[in-house]
Amino acid sequence: MLGGRRVAVEPDQFYRAKANYVINGTGGDGLKRALVLLWDRRAECPTAEPVLAVHDEVVLEVPEADAERART
Repeated sequence: MLGGRRVAVEPDQFYRAKANYVINGTGGDGLKRALVLLWDRRAECPTAEPVLAVHDEVVLEVPEADAERART
């Protein structure tokens, strides 16, 4: 996984459940990295406010005039 966690696998575990754990865990790691980047770059668009972070999406509330700056 992206975050470097290891998954203990028992021989009798259902294969798709193991694969799903890795896929969803990596997706979660990516979302967390995106939130860190958003925090680190907050001075570039100080009017942008995160309102929702779910699955693979981060939703920001930002004045229309700053929308393009917030998008990058």
